[in-house]
Amino acid sequence: FTSQMKTGDNREITVPNSQIYGGVIINASAKQTRRIDLVIGVGYSDDLQKVEQLLLECITDDQRILTTPEPTVAVAELADNSVNFIVRPWVNTADYWLVRWHLLMTLSAFKRDLSDPKTISDFAVQVQSPERLRQLLVLTVVDIRAVGPKVWNGWKGQLLRDLYTRTEEYLLGGQVQYENKHHADGIKAELRTILKEWSDEKFENYTARFHNTHWQAVSLEDHKRNAVMIDTADKDNNEFIVNIHTDEFKGISEVSIYTKDRSGLFSYLTGAIALSGASIQDARIFTTKDGMVLDTFIIQNAEGEVLKDKEKLVKLKQNIKNSLTGKLKPRASVKQFIELAVNMPEQEPQVGRADSSICFKSLSDIVISPALIIGETRSIF
Repeated sequence: FTSQMKTGDNREITVPNSQIYGGVIINASAKQTRRIDLVIGVGYSDDLQKVEQLLLECITDDQRILTTPEPTVAVAELADNSVNFIVRPWVNTADYWLVRWHLLMTLSAFKRDLSDPKTISDFAVQVQSPERLRQLLVLTVVDIRAVGPKVWNGWKGQLLRDLYTRTEEYLLGGQVQYENKHHADGIKAELRTILKEWSDEKFENYTARFHNTHWQAVSLEDHKRNAVMIDTADKDNNEFIVNIHTDEFKGISEVSIYTKDRSGLFSYLTGAIALSGASIQDARIFTTKDGMVLDTFIIQNAEGEVLKDKEKLVKLKQNIKNSLTGKLKPRASVKQFIELAVNMPEQEPQVGRADSSICFKSLSDIVISPALIIGETRSIF
């Protein structure tokens, strides 16, 4: 005797009843809720507490994740090349596949370094085919825009497109080697055609200052903008220069700082940005071979929208300049703000200083989201 079964893709399978009676039958839809099991690997040098916090934030942002039972995020394995976290949220059974694949793609695109070949290869192993990749991209975009329309912006769309393009290349037989010298040389050749007014000697001197990791980490448009900014600073013998570029389509502003490398520089810059009421979404830090540093911060306002108010942008640039010259001490300022907030009467809090035009409605305006790439060493979070 046999049993006839139809698969999800409309194939018919004939199974001997003896195999059914003697085997294990798994019913994935019998219960109303199911647990999603994901494994996320991070580097040994990463801050594990921050990793855990970011993973929890990512899964709890989805309204379909159940609060009971609570999601689990914990270290599961100390592997050879990574610390592996288990991510186990609970969902209604009907939402299982949609949420599972949505989480996989958003965690890969938004929380991992897309210029790291391991990010692409790990994701490709899960997706398995270009057709599934295309379906997953459409599914993820539609899902995000439907569930959290205010969360969607052009910047996140670009991250998903980058993940899609590099994964498709890998699945079609390409090798994910974005670190190699050949790829960096190709980017520099494209930049050379844009900076036509530069002499060959000037261009060679400029490109020789950076390590290969710098060239594949940002777009060609960003490379051009950075080159012009650095050239301006060098011509004027400026100790530092700050440039802010607003991209309304992506819903972000890029703050670029070029200055001499020094101890504690990153904390001063992030503090100055936080004191300006901005939320850091991503950051890339590159040191040159001659002791300078190029820092780029992707920021939004406290509501998760593009920061484009001219007065706030001017104040942001001034705060950064003051922190670089020592006029502003971010750590002391934040401490004073917190002390004032604690001692305020029971009314809508106004955190600020009498001698400063920096002011926040609440401490939630001070947000720094860790996302960092440093030189040759890559950090996923």
